[in-house]
Amino acid sequence: AKKDGKWFHILHDGAPAYPERYDWVDSFYEGLARAENDGKWFHILPDGVPAYPERYDLVDSFSEGRAMVEKDGKAFQINRNGKRIEE
Repeated sequence: AKKDGKWFHILHDGAPAYPERYDWVDSFYEGLARAENDGKWFHILPDGVPAYPERYDLVDSFSEGRAMVEKDGKAFQINRNGKRIEE
């Protein structure tokens, strides 16, 4: 949902799912949703709290426990805790 220029998720009854508001949010995949504030991207939990402290230039949705992200012109994958997956 969007109100006053900020995005958030709502419950089935239309009530906000959490108090936080973001510049943009996406649907939940594997229990995490992409969110953006001030040009920085991260994932949030269903209660609206960021899943990790790191911020990225871009994040993709989670699939099979990992998500592609970009930071400082470099693309790599992270786990659900926002940590780089080394392969």
